[in-house]
Parts: sequence; structure tokens; C-alpha cells
Amino acid sequence: MVEHALTRGQTLRYFREVIAPLLDGPGVEYIGEINEGAKTAFLGEAAALLFPIDWPEPFGLVMIEAMACGTPVLAFDCGSVREIVDPGTTGFIVRTVDEAVKALPHVIALDRRAVRGRFERRFSVARMARDYVDVYRSLLKKDVADELDGREIVLPVRSDPMVVPRIEPRIEPRIEKLSTFPNRWRAASERTLESGRVLAPSRA
Repeated sequence: MVEHALTRGQTLRYFREVIAPLLDGPGVEYIGEINEGAKTAFLGEAAALLFPIDWPEPFGLVMIEAMACGTPVLAFDCGSVREIVDPGTTGFIVRTVDEAVKALPHVIALDRRAVRGRFERRFSVARMARDYVDVYRSLLKKDVADELDGREIVLPVRSDPMVVPRIEPRIEPRIEKLSTFPNRWRAASERTLESGRVLAPSRA
């Protein structure tokens, strides 16, 4: 609890001393945290998502959420960004703030339908479900018992080899047809695409 409190205190102090003064600049509106219900509309109505993370984040879910709404991404070249952003299609990858400023007009001009389409092909629930089914099918095609029958496996902690006995399966494995969940971002994406253009929220 003490460590958590200290960490939270350092975070709040950093926000007050470094971030808060920047929020008074022209064209800046601080929104704060938003709930899941408001996130779809918020991302869908943005001109682009700025992802200025400078540490190796392993995935970056917010980039996927923005792309699901047809919103392009402008991200720093760090972590998993190269695995998610397709430069020139779903956004742009930059290394410096100056590069980000120069790339902004190009990001806003990207085809939002193409952004959404790439999301559906790479990151949708249906795509992930198909990939899982493919993995399961490939595993079910292998007779693991036959592959291991009679083979010797030498373990580092043992001085004598261990023979793996044949294992008979008790049940016949089956793959049922998977049903996918409705895409919760589709409605917001369709509203975004029908409007023709989307402006980022800003202070009047």
C-alpha cells in the first residue's frame, strides 16, 4: 500500500508540474478519463490518434481501438507500433516531434474506410477466432502419442533416460463452429464514414 501510494504521489506530482502547464495552450482541451461507453464515439469522432509512447509497449490496444473506428494513428517508432500500424494505410510512424508535425496533414488525409478495412482483416474478433481454429485444427491433425511413442527424453535433472509411454486418448476431440461477437465498433465506424470528414475535438 505504501509503495502504491508513493508511486501515485509521484505520478500526480509529475502531472501537476509537467503536464498541467501544457494543457493551457491554444487548441488544447483536457478531457481526462472516459468510460468504455463513451470511448467508441470519442475515438470515432477524432481526426487521428496520437500515440507518442516512448517505451516498448508490448501491444498498444488503444491503436487497435482507434483503427476499429476508422481513425488513423500517428505513432512513435517504439514497441509494437511497427506490428500494428501500416504506414500510409492506417497511419504513420515517426521518430521525433518534428516528424510528427510534418506527418499530421498526411494522417488526416488517409482513407478512413481503408483504416477500418485493414482492422477487420487483421484484428477483428472473427479474424482472431479463425486463427485460433486454424491452430487447434493443426494440433488435432497431429497424433502426439504416436510421435512420442518409444522415444527417449533426457531430462537435465536425471542421470538416466526416461521413456515416454504411449497415451491413448479417452475422448474424440471435436471442433465446434465458433460464433463471433457482434463488433461493438461497427455503428460508430459507419457514422464516421457517412459523415465524410471528422474533426478532432478542440476548444472553440
